[in-house]
Amino acid sequence: MNRALNDAGNCHQNISNEPQQLDWITEQSREDEALHQQIVVETSEYIEATQYLVSTALTETSEGKAAAQVLLSITHADWKISLSDLNYLSYKAFHCVLVVMRGMFTLLEKPAGLIENGLETLSKIEKIGGS
Repeated sequence: MNRALNDAGNCHQNISNEPQQLDWITEQSREDEALHQQIVVETSEYIEATQYLVSTALTETSEGKAAAQVLLSITHADWKISLSDLNYLSYKAFHCVLVVMRGMFTLLEKPAGLIENGLETLSKIEKIGGS
């Protein structure tokens, strides 16, 4: 009998907390949507940024090597880039890195799928700047 009373009391307590939980869930949903709107990119912007990084990665420069490291790190889990290597990028290339990262996260597509001859091009990038 005591257990039944305790269970009934717990049930009442859970019901009384439910509006607070719903308020918290609603607030989290609003916050998530606001953050999503801040980072979402259009597919065309993602493609353009990816193409810019690919063309940069195919150059034999410090910036090209950094762009290559970014593309390879995003595409292959075993590639790693030191964040300090981003200092070799121009403002435009750095902006493109941010767009590509946001695009991959929000559009759920890796850059290789956006590059003409994606795997072949990434293999070429790996040989030029991925060392």
